[in-house]
Formats: sequence, structure tokens, C-alpha cells
Amino acid sequence: MKVVFYRWLKKPRSKINLENEWLLQKTIKFHEESGKKYGSPGIYEDFKEADISCSLNRVARIIKINNIQAKNKRKLKPVNSFKLSFLFLLKYFHIQLELYSVMMNGVL
Repeated sequence: MKVVFYRWLKKPRSKINLENEWLLQKTIKFHEESGKKYGSPGIYEDFKEADISCSLNRVARIIKINNIQAKNKRKLKPVNSFKLSFLFLLKYFHIQLELYSVMMNGVL
């Protein structure tokens, strides 16, 4: 069994493995250029623009194997409805008080 393993170890890498490594380098380059915002569809579009023949599934597989992830969009924080209603009432009453003070001073 050891003989077979060492024979396999010395065997030259296949054409597909070499292509995958080259595609990985291009994928990392396109991912960095996009500000790490592109996932597999965006990188696939970059490959098409650069006239590099590759399928979307292959790009997705390369990205998944090498743990390349796009940045997530900022998630919305949950809003406290009581706080919002309080701020609205505060603003509303502030406007009402300004109108009342203007009316009392006889400006209107």
C-alpha cells in the first residue's frame, strides 16, 4: 500500500487541478476588486466579461471550497416602537407650543 501512495504522491497534477488553481487565483482577484461584495454570480459575470470560460456551478464550488464569502449587507436593528412614538409626540407638542407662543405674542 505504501508503494501505491508514494507513486500517487509523485504523480504530476492533472489539468483540471491546474485550471482550478488558476481559477481560484482569478476568483480571489475579482473578489478583492469588488471590495469583497460579490458572491458567485458576480464573480461569474466578471469571468464572462474577461472572456474566461467557466460555469456558474464551478465558480460556486471553488468559492465554497475555499471559504470565500461576500460581505453581508447591514442588517436593520429592531426599533423600539415606544421610543419612536415618544419622539413623535415630543416633536408634535414642541411644534404646538411654538405655534401657541407665537399666537400669544401676537405675531400672527
